[in-house]
Amino acid sequence: MNKSLENTYQLKISFNEDVKDSVINFLFENEVHSFVEGEIDQLDLDPSHDKGLEEYNLLGGDKSPLSIYSFDESFLLALFGRLSSLFAKQIALVLTCQETSTWQEGWKSNFKPIETASFRIVPPWEKSSQQKDNLSEIVIEPGMAFGTGQHESTQLCILALEKLFADGMTVKGPSLDIGTGSGILAIAAGKRGFVHNYGCDIEIDAVQVAKLNGLTNGVELTLWQGSLDKRPNDLPKAQLIFANILLPALKELLPEIAQVLLPGGFVIMSGILVEQSFELEEQAKTLGLSFAFRQSRADWASLVLEKTT
Repeated sequence: MNKSLENTYQLKISFNEDVKDSVINFLFENEVHSFVEGEIDQLDLDPSHDKGLEEYNLLGGDKSPLSIYSFDESFLLALFGRLSSLFAKQIALVLTCQETSTWQEGWKSNFKPIETASFRIVPPWEKSSQQKDNLSEIVIEPGMAFGTGQHESTQLCILALEKLFADGMTVKGPSLDIGTGSGILAIAAGKRGFVHNYGCDIEIDAVQVAKLNGLTNGVELTLWQGSLDKRPNDLPKAQLIFANILLPALKELLPEIAQVLLPGGFVIMSGILVEQSFELEEQAKTLGLSFAFRQSRADWASLVLEKTT
């Protein structure tokens, strides 16, 4: 393992007063978008994945702590200082360290293999010694970056990719994954024949994890920290763009997405609720993007648009 990834650091924020929303807003303003919320018997969990919201609220809800994970101790130390200064005795902060291999053990019980029409998404300990059922295997190391395939929005993006190929799409240009997380969608594009696969994420930890996952799967990823505004000057326009991020970011980025998408290319967007997808569809009409199809799972949706001009 890369030496810089050997240790995982956790900053746990507990609340003595009703300031949780203020702390979350502070984190977002400082581009900290990945954290785990909740605690049961000293085991952290994300309520959107492990327990229903009703049960989560019964267990303490807005009084439960937040945990932020990073490979970069100095980043969390700086965050510790700023939070201490702003919120003083309203919160309690604890910074701990453990070996990344030990930290990952806690994910094993929650990371189950997922199969779609084209892919089998597995953690390393479930990796097959040989290909089965003509499915392309994607091996994802569980980590702090979002995108192990467990969330509905990630699965919807993969299903949309499969539908595009089923409907006759052929590879003619690069792919681009905005908010790549663990790199799973960029890797899926590579497995389906895209030779040049680009991705970005505002969090350096995600970029590092995605790069390693790409190497594990034999898919070369060209990655950078930041968003579209930080893209390399020589970055070619993409035939396929993934944007599995939240609605405010999608609305802000959609004009730029339209600019870097090749004519006849597609953008797959998720991280949105079904009703929010209609709002994006209306915005897209003004940017030369036309509706291709929509898919949904539970309350989540994917929206696929085609660049027609």
